[in-house]
Amino acid sequence: MNLFGYNEDDNKNNTIELNLYCDEIKESEINDNNSGKEKWAYIGILIVPTHLEKELLNNLLKYRCRDLNSDISWKKCKDDCKFHTKNDLEVHYQGLNSKNEYFIADRWLDFFLNDTTQTYFYIFGIDLLNLDYSTFGESKGNDKFNTIYNRLFRTAIKKSIKTYFSKYKSIIVKNIFHDNSDLENHKYFPWHCIYKLDKDDEKLFFSCDKIDFIDSDHNKSKNLRSNLIQYIDLLLGLSFNALHFSSRDDNKVKLTERYLPVLERIMKEPRNINSRYKHYNRLGIDFFPKHKISNLSEAEKEFVKYDSFYKEREIRIYRKNQKTLFD
Repeated sequence: MNLFGYNEDDNKNNTIELNLYCDEIKESEINDNNSGKEKWAYIGILIVPTHLEKELLNNLLKYRCRDLNSDISWKKCKDDCKFHTKNDLEVHYQGLNSKNEYFIADRWLDFFLNDTTQTYFYIFGIDLLNLDYSTFGESKGNDKFNTIYNRLFRTAIKKSIKTYFSKYKSIIVKNIFHDNSDLENHKYFPWHCIYKLDKDDEKLFFSCDKIDFIDSDHNKSKNLRSNLIQYIDLLLGLSFNALHFSSRDDNKVKLTERYLPVLERIMKEPRNINSRYKHYNRLGIDFFPKHKISNLSEAEKEFVKYDSFYKEREIRIYRKNQKTLFD
């Protein structure tokens, strides 16, 4: 047994090593004509088996370039490359109204829609108006949200990796990378989820003792792994727009509509092993909580614990094509 509690001599078929790349959408207020005022937060986790990481990253860099048939690695192109400067920028969902960011994101979506083996993600939507904030301690304001995020971030990690990789005897998380955030200064967030999961779950082991915060812009971080943060940011942003139709920007709508067939399947047919997207135990989404959990009896709260996760919701971007009374 090594320092982290797992046997390094285990048969490789019984052990898998993972790196996690995480992003968030904080307290977003939505005013929906049908549902009234809503308040949602989202956690996005890109789960990367370490034996696939180099290939996944190389593919993202290849699709970042325009020449998909080239064997030349990123930044090794000719000095007179016409597209290198345009393609060497951060891809961020919020910036997709930029032409250059949109074209890279469009190519990354091409890769995602055709990839059936390398991309694993989990998206966790939190209905903040359905939460009983008193159960998360006495902190206030932004610190209250960060405390909630800390607790549910742990839930998202455990639920996703133990579901996707249940066949393995040992699941080793080597690193957790998170986009730069004020969560880095939270009292518990950088270390607490690792400590709790490592302590309480006999199947999960961690090679790290804290979350590593990195800038999502690879030119600022000087780390190509930032591309993996950008990748989950894109997929999380498209999921949010599909569910809330939060942006009418043409670029975002076009990409969201291309993404919809996958989102629909992971919401409506999560266990379909015959899907051409091969999403089962690879791509997933959950929402929480299904019921409002304040003002409940202890017996009801106990029931809610087991009946609070759900997958199906309206995909509101479809409203774009609905005719109004005046059409």
